[in-house]
Amino acid sequence: VQLYLAKELANAHFKLELGQGQMRRIKFSNIITPARRIKLSLEKTEKAVSYKFFDDEKVYSSGIFDIKNVFKELGCT
Repeated sequence: VQLYLAKELANAHFKLELGQGQMRRIKFSNIITPARRIKLSLEKTEKAVSYKFFDDEKVYSSGIFDIKNVFKELGCT
């Protein structure tokens, strides 16, 4: 679910079409309990979008989505 949320929010925010199989360096560091309020950080570079689920105490997961089709992002065909 974390990967899906990060991918979908990155797609919406950065107007990308990240797909399956474009992930690397995925780390699940801590368990998210139901009472936890967590934040999501998304950072885009020319070639990738990195994500991190965290709160004031811990990082829960992180990873990188590779951007395969930069031309699609720019609206070129």
